[in-house]
Amino acid sequence: MATQEMAAIVIPPFIQPDPALWFHILESTFELASPKPTTESKTKYNFVVAHLPPEIATVVRDVIIQPDFSDTYADLKHKIIDRCSESKTQEFRRLLACESLRGSEAERITSRYEKESRNPQHRRFLTV
Repeated sequence: MATQEMAAIVIPPFIQPDPALWFHILESTFELASPKPTTESKTKYNFVVAHLPPEIATVVRDVIIQPDFSDTYADLKHKIIDRCSESKTQEFRRLLACESLRGSEAERITSRYEKESRNPQHRRFLTV
């Protein structure tokens, strides 16, 4: 009688403002799964669906109810990142709206602002 081994995976909490970062962390988690890495698209898809916050699940409801069976995980990942990521403008507004900026936060915002200002697509949002 063969036994099926189930990989032990602890899914990190969803990072609302940065789903792309969450997926990078999640993929590292899949690689570290014990006793073996989780590599099957359908398994990854099921883990993501089972751990999505309800407010995110409703945004990708169509993908959950009728998944793309060619690569369920990649499709869900793409749709979550596309539909749930903050725009750069929203991100800057959120960062600049912080009432109490500690030194490192201010430096991080300044650094990010300078980096984004070099991108021609973002210049129009950054000019004062």
